[in-house]
Amino acid sequence: MKKRPLICVPIVENTKEEILSKARELAVLPLDVVEWRVDFFESIGKLNEVVEICQQVKEILGDKKLLFTFRSIMEGGNPLPQGINHHEV
Repeated sequence: MKKRPLICVPIVENTKEEILSKARELAVLPLDVVEWRVDFFESIGKLNEVVEICQQVKEILGDKKLLFTFRSIMEGGNPLPQGINHHEV
């Protein structure tokens, strides 16, 4: 049996409302994986918000897989707000 490549689409929105809206949009599309690029989130330093949004996105996506990604600048990610350490998030 041949395995087909999986289709993965990112969420790169900045606000909670935009992230959840994009998740709703992607939930109805024929894709396999949704990647939340949390390094784009404007409140990345608020761990409680990150966890809450992650749970909400997963609920919206249903059976689709959710890939949670936090890329450093060296990996092509966004710079962190001042005072926040990459390893803390």
